[in-house]
Amino acid sequence: MRKLGVLLLPFIFFSTAYGQSTEFSVHFNSGLSSFGGESATESSFIIASDVSSEGNYTNNPYGTKKKLSYGFSAQFQRITRHELILGLQTGYEVLRSQVRIDDVAGSLLILHLLYPDKQHLKMDLYSYTLILVKDLFLMI
Repeated sequence: MRKLGVLLLPFIFFSTAYGQSTEFSVHFNSGLSSFGGESATESSFIIASDVSSEGNYTNNPYGTKKKLSYGFSAQFQRITRHELILGLQTGYEVLRSQVRIDDVAGSLLILHLLYPDKQHLKMDLYSYTLILVKDLFLMI
């Protein structure tokens, strides 16, 4: 009896799969992500632009430190009478990584325009940069 059950088991799964012709599923996922390769870096710096049409930006935002990522997707599949599988899948993912900001590059005038409440004339550029980086992290 046991041998007969083991032999018939694949046919039971086949008949169950054969009877299903339409499938709809929803998927949720999460994990840790980071960038790799030559362009990925552990640390970078912010460039303070003096051109009004161009904003401030991070020189290399592709960090090697892992951050939590998540996503979801939905899938629809249909098996036709001629055993052709037609399907549609759509999804959304948020992939993140982290890069350490070590410095801010730009002229003292630009930094003063970004942070007019700081007493920029009494500080050297290095001290002002440290305050700017601290303020940027507080904004995030």
